[in-house]
Amino acid sequence: MTRVGHNHALRAGLLMIGSTACFVMGDTCIKLLGPGLPIGQIICLVGLFSSAFLMIIGAQQGILRNVPQIFTGRVLLRSTLDVIGSFMFVAALMHMPIANLATVMQTV
Repeated sequence: MTRVGHNHALRAGLLMIGSTACFVMGDTCIKLLGPGLPIGQIICLVGLFSSAFLMIIGAQQGILRNVPQIFTGRVLLRSTLDVIGSFMFVAALMHMPIANLATVMQTV
């Protein structure tokens, strides 16, 4: 493997570890906020933070000008199903141990 290829693989691995850590921290925050906030508010907070992060990345890469092109029926259907899945995930997270949920998610 060349030096450049090795650096690219190392960077990709570190980014995967970082993203997994972010998921665990996010799930932990949801678990802690769950008893005090309704599911809708938790999902709204997660959505706001995620949207802000993605907008920064999209602006940096110059892809925000293509946003109007994605509003097709299939994308809107997938978004609707994703919202339903998010409600179910947060409800499951609030009612079961985080270790069990992490095990199920790793299996998926």
